[in-house]
Amino acid sequence: MAKKNTKSSGRGMLVVGAVLLAVVTIFSIILISLYHNRSNGTTTNAEKATQHLHQINDELAMINRNVLMIVSDAGNKEELAKSIDNSFANIEYFKEQYSQVPDRSERELYRYEQAVTFISAYQKKFDSRRNNLDALDIDLYLQEIHPLQTTASEMLNATIDINSEHSQQQLAGLSTLFNLIRVIMVLILIAGEIAIWFASKATDKQNEALRKREAEVEEFKSKLAVSRRKTADVALTNILTGLKNRYALADEYDQKTEAGPFNAAVFNIDNMRAFNESFGYNIGDEFLNVVTETIREKVGNRADIYSYTGDGFCLIFDSAETDGSAYELAEEVFGIFGKDYSIGNLMVNQTATGVFIHVFPSEAGNSDEFLMKTDAILRNAKNQGGNRLVRA
Repeated sequence: MAKKNTKSSGRGMLVVGAVLLAVVTIFSIILISLYHNRSNGTTTNAEKATQHLHQINDELAMINRNVLMIVSDAGNKEELAKSIDNSFANIEYFKEQYSQVPDRSERELYRYEQAVTFISAYQKKFDSRRNNLDALDIDLYLQEIHPLQTTASEMLNATIDINSEHSQQQLAGLSTLFNLIRVIMVLILIAGEIAIWFASKATDKQNEALRKREAEVEEFKSKLAVSRRKTADVALTNILTGLKNRYALADEYDQKTEAGPFNAAVFNIDNMRAFNESFGYNIGDEFLNVVTETIREKVGNRADIYSYTGDGFCLIFDSAETDGSAYELAEEVFGIFGKDYSIGNLMVNQTATGVFIHVFPSEAGNSDEFLMKTDAILRNAKNQGGNRLVRA
């Protein structure tokens, strides 16, 4: 009787273990399928959004090129104006396509709406001169039209970056859910193993398969973690210069203002677009790299350096630096821009305009407000000829 009860109990444990294993297998298949489908959906949506944003940015660049040709009287103005009208129509189409892409974050939509606002302002400014194209001159372009195009393009690039960050966050969330359910499944597996152990000890092969599976999941988790770290580093780094970028400045700015007052300096290279058009973008990129390395060597660990735009640098000085020593270092960095540098077979130099500013926590605002304030000072200094360091 005891033996019969033992056998019945063993068979019962075996059935329980088999059922638990079946449940885990089914849920594994469902989970992997859901994870795969959702991951593909997230990636596809991100790629579509990025594609439409690039298309809008490309049309905006084409509009700006044609406006420049009108300003410089480099072609048939009416034909160029028609091309501009077509480009604005294309932008409307791509905006409609973008609006149909689901799962966009509030931050992304906010930046996108900012870009759309500047594009609309650009279009209105052009339309106001549409019937009198001869009124479009270089002063109007530089003072009123070009800033709108530049800002809109920057907002579109920011939207693309936020879109990438959002998709990575979604994938990370899916990974977290996947790992949580995996833990639950592991617990179920353990219960199944205990049931099967009481029924039979012949589970070595099954245990080996389980260990192998867990090792594969851990390897996947490790690779995903490495991928996440690399993505985070790229998102906060200027690819050309290797310096921390505008988003790194946004992340760290609040921490610095909470720590107390600090000194900062912002530099913008004078006429960098003309430099690139004269010498070529390869020479321009190499010039930026040489200047960046020279600034790094000069600054050392006395300040954090950010490349907040393609031709803009921001220095936030260490709290150990006095106002005087920080300003002296800012003057030394300002002097770097006007030097001659050997790039390839050319000897080139390009001046910059800078502003040195003391930031108080009560007036600091956020990084965008800080850069808007310094940009206004820089524009005023550039209108007066540039190539100067202003103390605000």
